[in-house]
Amino acid sequence: MFNEAGFTRNQTCWVPQLEASDRARLENHFNNVLRTDPRFISSWQTIVQEGLFVFRELLNAEKYPNGAQLCYPPGTDPRVPAS
Repeated sequence: MFNEAGFTRNQTCWVPQLEASDRARLENHFNNVLRTDPRFISSWQTIVQEGLFVFRELLNAEKYPNGAQLCYPPGTDPRVPAS
């Protein structure tokens, strides 16, 4: 998460905190609709707001072969080269 002072990490994924039925509905919609929607992909690839452009790297299939995710593992930082 970015703020005025720079980069701060918020490693809490809110998805597991949802009720099971809401989580299932959200995950289903994300996996079957959003992550394959050309508008979603395009917006991530072309984002230009300061501090957010780095997130397009999360769509780099070589570094992140699972594609767009609702939550990434703690410590995921697209500014750091994948090891």
